[in-house]
Amino acid sequence: MRGRCLECQISSSMRHKEIRRTALSLIEVVLALTILAMSVAYISQSMQLATDNALRSQKLTQAELVAESVMNQVVAGVLPAQPVTWTPYYSAYGSTNWNYSLQIMQAEAGGMVSLQVAVQQIDPNLGLIETNGDFYVNRWIIDPSLALDVPPETDNTTTGGAY
Repeated sequence: MRGRCLECQISSSMRHKEIRRTALSLIEVVLALTILAMSVAYISQSMQLATDNALRSQKLTQAELVAESVMNQVVAGVLPAQPVTWTPYYSAYGSTNWNYSLQIMQAEAGGMVSLQVAVQQIDPNLGLIETNGDFYVNRWIIDPSLALDVPPETDNTTTGGAY
């Protein structure tokens, strides 16, 4: 059998090498699984961060809407322009889990006051109120104590004929 040709021996040894090359080694499998696990961990952490940012953004948007609503009610005269400490905010849909605070400060310009509305969200489970607000809105308005929004009294007597 020694007489086999050299070509047959080479092709036989190449077949064994080809068979061994088609399989993955244990190190390659472990490396691939490690890369996959790291990728999944990174993606899940990114998703958690995105969810937290979305919830924070939603809370900030709600706080802005509540603060603007309270400010518009004060400017329109629905709520009195008086300082108020943390008070529950009631919307047209009933009570919400928001409180507001109204502060009035003298503005730098004469005849003007600065209104500051602060809002904060109350955790319905804990019922805790933080001392700091979640959102603030500031606006300058004409000082209500000047009574410039009251029209002047007019004389009801008419002179002359009909209009």
